[in-house]
Amino acid sequence: MIRALAVRQLLRSAVRRNRIHHLQLLRSDAAGQLPGDVLHILVFILLSGLFTPVSSMPAWAQAIAAVNPFTYLTASPRMLYLNGSTLADISGQLLKITLFAIILNGWAIASYRKRG
Repeated sequence: MIRALAVRQLLRSAVRRNRIHHLQLLRSDAAGQLPGDVLHILVFILLSGLFTPVSSMPAWAQAIAAVNPFTYLTASPRMLYLNGSTLADISGQLLKITLFAIILNGWAIASYRKRG
């Protein structure tokens, strides 16, 4: 309650001084992005074949799953645990995961800019 009163008093003084634009009382960028990030991650996980096989998905979902790194991250353990696959059997999945890692990390390094 004390915090609410302090915020109210701060707002009143800012409005009186016409400095409301300097206050950052709305959600911060990190907190504002959280729901969107969770939504994207959930879509990637649902289209990765974690809960349903990719082969039973519609064609458009299979196309998304083909470029989704989570698909290959979930396929390797599934092949090991359920099928009793060997390292040679999952080498194709590991190669795809490695290629995704090289491409995405390379993109992150190339787009990194030191700020400040």
